[in-house]
Amino acid sequence: MMRKKGLIKFIWGEAWTGKTIYRSLMYWTLKPWLSETKGVVLDLASGGSNPTYLRLLKESQRLDMFYCPLDYKPELSPMVVADINRTLPFKETIADEVWLISSIHIYAEPVLVLQDIFRILKPGGRLILTSPLNANVMPQPTDYFRYTSQGIELLLQRSGFRSVAIQSFGERWTCALFFLQNFFQFPMVWALSQITALLLDNITERAVKLLKKRTHACPLGFVAVAEKPK
Repeated sequence: MMRKKGLIKFIWGEAWTGKTIYRSLMYWTLKPWLSETKGVVLDLASGGSNPTYLRLLKESQRLDMFYCPLDYKPELSPMVVADINRTLPFKETIADEVWLISSIHIYAEPVLVLQDIFRILKPGGRLILTSPLNANVMPQPTDYFRYTSQGIELLLQRSGFRSVAIQSFGERWTCALFFLQNFFQFPMVWALSQITALLLDNITERAVKLLKKRTHACPLGFVAVAEKPK
């Protein structure tokens, strides 16, 4: 269950910066987990040296951690240039935490990628990954899979991880908005449409409970947190 207090204000602020409803809700779901981040953090497929989700961290955290962004594109100026589809250029048990933000769907062999992440994590270290479900094709440069919560759980188990939490974000109305987002280009309309979709998701959830209807979840995506056993 996604926490609700402060959500509208947060989404409104993210929408004004041009974030999609997918990214806004992903950040909201990520935020409490990143509050525990510390130590050596490897951000695989970071998309650059300063991704926008870094501002979810407190300033004190950023001063106390060693953040290492990795990407395969040198023009994005990551600290490390490497292809995650090959063996990661890090020693065993070097990282306290590894981030895999919205990229698990682009790997042809996701279990091999996760096993290599398992190798470089310290015992007790955390993996934080996000994964789209109801989303358009996103070639970065490839796009192979979409995973349900059970699919993510299976990948983590096969890679040796202990699953801590898998949280969904978004529902039917926010999914619909995500697919129609190109029609809402003006900042005010963009922000109001996201708030409206959130409210409609909430109303639908309440109506389903009241009418005791059986429905299946329809999330935009998931945030998963897993741990390497000590």
